[in-house]
Amino acid sequence: MGNKKRKELIQRWYNLNNDSATEDEISSRVENAQSQINTFLGNGAAFLPAVPMVIISTLQNVDAVKKAYAGSKYSFLYESLIISSLSRISSSYTGSGEYNIDISILSRLAFEMLNNGNTSFTEEQLKNIITLISEEYIISIASDNFVKKMETARIIYKDPSAGEVYRFRYPYIFYYFCGRYIAYNLSENGVKEKVQYMSSRLYNETYGNIIIFVCHFANSSEVIDDVLLNAYYTLNDYPEFDFTKSNPIFDEIKDSVEALIPPTIASNDVAVADNKDKQLMHMDEVGINDGHVDNGEIIIDDEVSDKEKDMAAVVSALKTIEVLGQILQNYPIQIKGPVKIDIISEMQKLGMRSVQAIIGTLRYLEQDLVDYIYERACRSKKYLSREDVIIQTHRFINMIVTGMARSMIHEVAVSLKSEHLLSASTKALTVDPSISSKLVLMDLKLNCLNKVDYNEIYNLKKSFDGGNERFASRILDSIIGYFLNYNNCDHALRAKLCALCGFSEQKQLISTHANLLN
Repeated sequence: MGNKKRKELIQRWYNLNNDSATEDEISSRVENAQSQINTFLGNGAAFLPAVPMVIISTLQNVDAVKKAYAGSKYSFLYESLIISSLSRISSSYTGSGEYNIDISILSRLAFEMLNNGNTSFTEEQLKNIITLISEEYIISIASDNFVKKMETARIIYKDPSAGEVYRFRYPYIFYYFCGRYIAYNLSENGVKEKVQYMSSRLYNETYGNIIIFVCHFANSSEVIDDVLLNAYYTLNDYPEFDFTKSNPIFDEIKDSVEALIPPTIASNDVAVADNKDKQLMHMDEVGINDGHVDNGEIIIDDEVSDKEKDMAAVVSALKTIEVLGQILQNYPIQIKGPVKIDIISEMQKLGMRSVQAIIGTLRYLEQDLVDYIYERACRSKKYLSREDVIIQTHRFINMIVTGMARSMIHEVAVSLKSEHLLSASTKALTVDPSISSKLVLMDLKLNCLNKVDYNEIYNLKKSFDGGNERFASRILDSIIGYFLNYNNCDHALRAKLCALCGFSEQKQLISTHANLLN
């Protein structure tokens, strides 16, 4: 089920379970559940498929553990799916401890696969692991029917495309058992070293996802320190992207920022609902969280060439921000205030260093792109002067740079999307005098937590305009425009915000179609 279909199913679920809730309360529950389920499904990484059974099971479990479960609810939810799969072979669990044995074998197997850099295994490798566990714990384990049991449970499957090898049915099962083993064995040297190794290579999708699962299982200062240390050193050769007017790049991209401003603003709640549905359909069209599962890597390749290092570091930075955000959201009490402040500050700084690295990479590639476009035009016998190609390519890159600056603001804000983190985020981002910190905090409040304080918005807008910070002011306009297009608010507030940002009433009434900000 894609984004649109998932929303429809969630809406039906909460309307069926309507306990005299108002329409606004149900809408809030639906949006909250959408966000949680997207995270659970992989939030773009596609840990498992969005089939109705999984979505409904998740809804049931989210509601059941919302108030009672003290640890990471996501590890609990993934475990519920594992248990559901293993219930297919419940008749084989005739004695106490047998389930624990199977879970332990699968965890050890996943970790050995990780160490081998391969997401497949042979029956011989599995038997060797079972033998090691039997000897280590002085226990007799029958290995003959283990593969057949796990195939029946749909935990593993035979992959005929690669010979006599087996794989976990879905990537989340591999990530889950790797994360479980690491979390329960962090004191072992080999495990510690693996966490350190993966934390320094979060550009690798598999490593990043496994670390997130480790964070679901364990509130470990060691894991936090490793990821945070990696954050300090990622892209440390680059300065943070500067949103102030003194940044020389703004002379080049000053017109590009206008593309981020919504051409029309939703005029009422009906228009907002229409925009939300259109956004979900657009996400389905381009394949963002569209419900399909990614099979993951076959060979875990973490080598990058010198030419790819900067881009790999940017990918690593994005995953680092996501991992740190997961740590903060999972353990709001266990992580003390000063550490939270440090983590939030570094997330913001890392995001801004990433923007600067992308600018450097694009400028490096610009000449190659010009050559490619010009040569292709010549082969197609289309008349384009090289000067025209240079101008248009430069304009295109400026658009990407501007979009990345805005997107990174939102990326950091989304990673802090929790009511429990608002106080720490406010403190960390207020202490930092940079414009980017102010923009992240405003995006967090408006577009992540729906916290609207008109006076605060007004003062920030006027401070940018008064200081002639045109670029920052227009980025703020795009944040406010996005809020107006995708959030319900009373007509008076909507009119005041439109007036503040110069969104004309005429445009507001002409159309309710929003510019989709990606």
